[in-house]
Amino acid sequence: MALRTCLKSYSPDGILEGFGLKALLAFFSAKAVRGGPRLLPQLAICVVVLFVLTRLMPTHLSDVAFGTNYTTILKWKPKGGDDGSVGGGLRIVVFGGGDIATPNKTPEKAVGHDVSWTEVLCQHLDCTTHLSYMPRTDIHGGSLVSNSLYEAILERMANETEASEQPGLDYTWLPREYPVPTELPDLQQQLDAFFATPPPMRPAQETLWVFNFGYWDIWRLACLPPQLAMDAIEVQARHIFAQIEVLYQESRSEKSIAYSDFYTFLNSTTKTTSSKSDDVIADVPIEPFRVFIPRLFDITLTPGFDKARFVLPYPHSRAVELRNAVHLTEEWNLKIDKMFDEWLAMPDPEVATTDDTLGKREGEAPINVPYARREAISTYDVSDYMRNAIIERQMQNAHVEDKTGRGTRPAEEGFLEVQQPCLQLVHDNVTDVTKTVVCDAPQEYLFWTEFTVSQRAIDAMGKQAAAVFTKHAQTGSQWLKKSTDLFPGIFNSKRAVGFNG
Repeated sequence: MALRTCLKSYSPDGILEGFGLKALLAFFSAKAVRGGPRLLPQLAICVVVLFVLTRLMPTHLSDVAFGTNYTTILKWKPKGGDDGSVGGGLRIVVFGGGDIATPNKTPEKAVGHDVSWTEVLCQHLDCTTHLSYMPRTDIHGGSLVSNSLYEAILERMANETEASEQPGLDYTWLPREYPVPTELPDLQQQLDAFFATPPPMRPAQETLWVFNFGYWDIWRLACLPPQLAMDAIEVQARHIFAQIEVLYQESRSEKSIAYSDFYTFLNSTTKTTSSKSDDVIADVPIEPFRVFIPRLFDITLTPGFDKARFVLPYPHSRAVELRNAVHLTEEWNLKIDKMFDEWLAMPDPEVATTDDTLGKREGEAPINVPYARREAISTYDVSDYMRNAIIERQMQNAHVEDKTGRGTRPAEEGFLEVQQPCLQLVHDNVTDVTKTVVCDAPQEYLFWTEFTVSQRAIDAMGKQAAAVFTKHAQTGSQWLKKSTDLFPGIFNSKRAVGFNG
């Protein structure tokens, strides 16, 4: 698969200041004034070098796979001035199908709100690198967990339609109205693109793996017979965790982009045991393999669920679709939670030999280290934020309040409009032209498009996700206990976080 790399940077002044180049330019300019023509060639060379540096040392790197609309790599500049080029720090890698807090990619010329919740998460955690293979949410669709699985469902429904004359089993409209999104990468394709990416020269110390699927799977599965849709969710969830385990194993290879150089970047004063083959690193945190799967948002709460869905032929109905979608969303979250527990319970290999150990001197033998401990973060519930915002506005409009204080919160904390999207496509019947209309006050709208929320809401969700992650990293109670049980005497609880923050 062909990959494309594109460099993007901030303003030249910002980069010059960040690398101390602005003062250098001023110095040579002063020299040129005093030295006259003989220094002009040197000044010209410096200008060229500065120009190259501003282009080759960006803070944003984007579009390494699937083109500009599908994936981004962002290198954030952490606090303290480190641009990430020295390695270490936290890397966030995102796989997904697009969701309510992933900005809309169409129409591309509309007012630009292009920061997703995972990018906001990265900013709040001061991560060094953000890699996203999740496509921008289109107006009426996004990626699925598995295109081949959904294609098999369409084939099954086609066969059942041909074998039955019952109108309730007539799904001839299904492949036409809800086709396989072959133009969008599913999880397997996103992982293939990730593994095909060359590893960085200096890897991050830790990686947070974000899997954000289900939003657009429910959009399609809601129109299927309930039992078939439930079976599909089971298979999809298991497919996600099978790929998570592939990543877990791949992360041990120093030649893979999935590798994180955890032990090299630990504090240089950490003591290790002798280099005997049966020894492990002592008194240091065990490397975490953290997986973040946010709870799925109920797509029926979006303006687009009612407006954009296909008008079903009788006896199918929109009410049944809505009921199915709500039930499937609940089941999706339950399946993910259950499989998280099963994944965490998988036995870890005891040790893994590595050359990247803290304080290792040239000529020393490799030291055995524990395999990364599996960690799951699945407590972040986007639906809570959305429901609270919608209920708050409805209660204020009705001039009522409850014991929790809802209905009385300051207007600036909520949204004035929670039903209609700010960005709408309006068709002019006279000119037969569809125009994009943007509201006058985007910050007062909860929804940006029919399926995505406004940037203010995205910022809030990303901030909340960062708080969830930070709390998990600081406490990590069940994962800490798991590690101490497996490796008694190895794990130092005072340094259990292993996260630079």
